[in-house]
Amino acid sequence: MSEIQNSNTNSTQQQQQQQQQSYSDSKINSAESERLYLEMKEAWL
Repeated sequence: MSEIQNSNTNSTQQQQQQQQQSYSDSKINSAESERLYLEMKEAWL
């Protein structure tokens, strides 16, 4: 689980460094995060 927390921390740092990142890029990152979350959730079932 620590890997998930590390990845969340890294993405937060990237967002702070790239505050001018486009909205569409943020949407893509959110969709990718949700997809990975669903894959992990299925793996636990």
